[in-house]
Amino acid sequence: MSGESSAHEQIKRAQALIDLGRQEQAVELLVTIPQTTPLLVATVNCFLAYAFAGLGKKDEAYACARRALEAEPNNDTALFWLAIVEPDDAAALQHTSRLIELDPDWVPYQSLHAISLLRNGRKEEAEAVAREAARQAPEDVYVLGNLGDVLQDKRSPEAEQVYARILEMEPDDLHARKALARIKQKDEADESARLYTDILATDPDQGDVALQLNWMVFGNMLSACAYVSTRYAIAWLLAGLVYAVGLRTVAVVIGLLASLIFVSRVARSFRSDTAKLGKALGMSPRAAFIRIYGKLPISSIMATLATIMMTLPPLIWAVLALVGRASSWWAAVGLPILIMACGWGLAHAAVRVVRTYQR
Repeated sequence: MSGESSAHEQIKRAQALIDLGRQEQAVELLVTIPQTTPLLVATVNCFLAYAFAGLGKKDEAYACARRALEAEPNNDTALFWLAIVEPDDAAALQHTSRLIELDPDWVPYQSLHAISLLRNGRKEEAEAVAREAARQAPEDVYVLGNLGDVLQDKRSPEAEQVYARILEMEPDDLHARKALARIKQKDEADESARLYTDILATDPDQGDVALQLNWMVFGNMLSACAYVSTRYAIAWLLAGLVYAVGLRTVAVVIGLLASLIFVSRVARSFRSDTAKLGKALGMSPRAAFIRIYGKLPISSIMATLATIMMTLPPLIWAVLALVGRASSWWAAVGLPILIMACGWGLAHAAVRVVRTYQR
């Protein structure tokens, strides 16, 4: 058997390993293959990009895709992988535009182009392209997955139907399972937690799933805080109008009652989510909370402090206002608003920490 024939046989074995989810073994095999021709350089590095992308090693995948394209500048497979792992949104759009020029009839390239359009904020175009690709390839899981991602970004309820359809065809499709769990995370926390735990049961190495379980509680809690903050503004504006006509005690009582209602809403949301999480994990809500807290302690602490800072200042101020007047406008209004604003900033920082871990 010639050296080139042997190399192609090894590449086939590496592809089979990737298809079985054994990317690390595929990488070990691929790096031993002599890359004696531009075609072999491109082919080996395309499969390395494929394997590294599956392992979540985007930098390595990007480097391999670049090497493949440098070896064969018109290799559409190399360009395809480069577009997938390209960190720059504008460059990714250039890659997919060129892919379509190279092969305008290949539907997966059109589908990937939709994702690049989405990354560049062109949501309407992205949806149109993704829908057309799905119309042409209604049984292609990859194409449907990209349509689901586009619709999910637009917060369309149709995204759930697309992912459910994928799971009818491919029950073990990890991307669709994760996406469906993410959609249900806010309003159907128990079902979301069940989907996530099912994924972990079959693949404990899915670290991002463990993070999603954590954020299912803390993310929902911060969402409840955001909802409450807008209601705070309305309630205390009404209280301010009552105060302006001289009814100071009535104004403070209105603010106090509103604050109690809003704080209890956040607390109910937290208790509900931890109860649903505990049910999905087969443990008490307290044990479930301790478990997910430990998965991402930094952002969990930040989210907890942010919740306190965003919800409690108006309540504390209202209680104090009932027993005495504030010493100044700053003490009465400025300080609570500053604390709540800091809470918003801390909440934003917590979200950034989670996204960093997810990458």
